[in-house]
Amino acid sequence: MKKLKPELKIADKMLDLKTMDTNIILNHLDEQIKLREAPLEKRIKKLMS
Repeated sequence: MKKLKPELKIADKMLDLKTMDTNIILNHLDEQIKLREAPLEKRIKKLMS
């Protein structure tokens, strides 16, 4: 999986990290990526079978 370092820096500027733990932000981004990739994986599996 690609690392999204530039995007994370932009996100850090927009969010106040004093009130929000960086790990929470990273976990949220990971979940969003998984949700977007899941339908693609299902389609690929259907095409391969």
